[in-house]
Amino acid sequence: MKYAIADAILGLDYDSLDSDVTEQAKRIFLYHVWTAFLGRHATDMHPAHGFSVIESLGYPSGPCTVIGEDFKLAAPEAAYLNCHLVGGGGYDDVIFPAGMHAGLMIIPVAMAIAEQEHSSGRDFIAAVVAGYEILGKIGRWTWSNESPRRPGPVFGPMATAGVCAKLLGLDRDQAAAAIGYAAHAAMGLPCNLNTHIHAMACQAGIMSAVYAKAGGQCPPDIIEGPLGFYRTFFGDSPDSEADLLGDFGSDYAIMASREKRYPGTLLNLVAVEKSRELIVGNGLTADNVASVDLELSSQRSKHPTAQLRPPYARPLEAFASCQFLVALLLIDGDINEEQRAGSKDDPEVLGVADRVQVSFVDHPNPIYAHVTVTTTDGRQFEAEGDDYIFPPIDAAKELREQANDALTAERINQFVKGVAALDTSDDVSGILGLLARDIDAQQGSRRQQTT
Repeated sequence: MKYAIADAILGLDYDSLDSDVTEQAKRIFLYHVWTAFLGRHATDMHPAHGFSVIESLGYPSGPCTVIGEDFKLAAPEAAYLNCHLVGGGGYDDVIFPAGMHAGLMIIPVAMAIAEQEHSSGRDFIAAVVAGYEILGKIGRWTWSNESPRRPGPVFGPMATAGVCAKLLGLDRDQAAAAIGYAAHAAMGLPCNLNTHIHAMACQAGIMSAVYAKAGGQCPPDIIEGPLGFYRTFFGDSPDSEADLLGDFGSDYAIMASREKRYPGTLLNLVAVEKSRELIVGNGLTADNVASVDLELSSQRSKHPTAQLRPPYARPLEAFASCQFLVALLLIDGDINEEQRAGSKDDPEVLGVADRVQVSFVDHPNPIYAHVTVTTTDGRQFEAEGDDYIFPPIDAAKELREQANDALTAERINQFVKGVAALDTSDDVSGILGLLARDIDAQQGSRRQQTT
C-alpha cells in the first residue's frame, strides 16, 4: 500500500486541479502567513520555545526564510520554526471529519522545500493540495478510539513527507520509502501537549523524504502488514488500496478547510456558532438566560480540553472550552480574545459558564451540535448543525496590519500580489523571500533577543 500512496501523491499535478482548488490553496497559504505574523505577537502560545530550540542547535544555516525574521535556516529547522509561528497565536485551520490542523504542518514544509529547491508556483500548489489529500483521505478521526490519539501527529509525518516527495522530485520507489519512514515517525499521544508536536511532524516528514532520497528502504507492507502502521495504531487495516485512498484526487480535502476566528479548538465550531445564532438573533444575554444545553457528538468526548471546566491552567485552555466561549457570547455578545484574555479566572465568566451543560449523543460527525437555550421566563430556542463556514477573511488586509513591524508596506504588497499570481511563478523562492524582515523592528531581531 505504500506504493499506492506514492502513486496517488505523484499522480496529483497542477494541471489536474480545478481553478477553485488552486485558488483555495493560494488563499490558505496567505491565511497561514497572516497567522504566523499573528503568532509573533502572541502572549499565550508564544513561539519562544521554538526559537530556543533553534538557538540550541546553533541556527543551522540554509536557504529557507523564517517568517518575519532576518536570518535563514536549513529546511528542517525553517519548517520547524515557521510551524511554531503559524500556530503561535492559536489560529490555523482544521479539516473535518479527520480533525487535523492541516495548514499548520503542510504550509511550513511546502515553503521550506520549495524555497530550497526553487520550485515553481504550480508545483508548490500541487504539493500543498497533495498534503491536504493525505490528511483528509488517508487520515482517520482517532479521538474516539478505545485508546485515543491526536490524529495530526499520527498522519502529519506522512502528509509532510508527501509534500516533500513532490517538491524534491522523488521517484516512485523513493516516494514509497518516504511514506514508510513517515509511518515510523507517527506520534499522537492524547495528552495535552501543544508546544512542539506539529513542528516535530514537520521535521519528521522532511527527514523521511531525505532518508528515502538517500536510498533508504522499508518493508513493502509497512502500511498494512501485521506489524505495520494501521494495525499498530488502530488494530486493523484497510482491506484494499481503494479502501485506503478513497476519493484521493477528487472532491479535494483542501476545500473542507475550516479556519479559526478565535483561538481554541474547532471541535466547538458548530456548538459556538449555533449558540451565537440563538443568542444574538434573539437578543439573549447572561441576564435573561437560565441555561444552555449542548448536545455534542460522542466522537469528541475523549478530547481533553474541548469541553473542559475550570480551573483553566492558561488562557488558551479557557478559549478551548465550549462552555467558556458560550459564556462570553452571553456576557459580551461576541468572542473578543483581546478583551477577555485575562478572564480564565474571572468569577463572572466562570459563573455564567456553569449554566452551560454538555451531554453527548451518538453522531458520526465530531463537530455536530444541538443547542437549546432556556430563558429565565421559560422560553426555549433550539438550533442544530454539523458544519459551519465563516465568511471569507481578508487575509491580505489582516497581514498588512500584523506584519508592519517586520515588513514594509511595499514588501507586503509585493508578497500579496505574488501569492495571487503564484501559479505563474517559475521560482517561488523570490516570493517566499519577501517574508524575511526588511526593516528594523523596535525590539531588534529575534536571534539577537534569544542570544
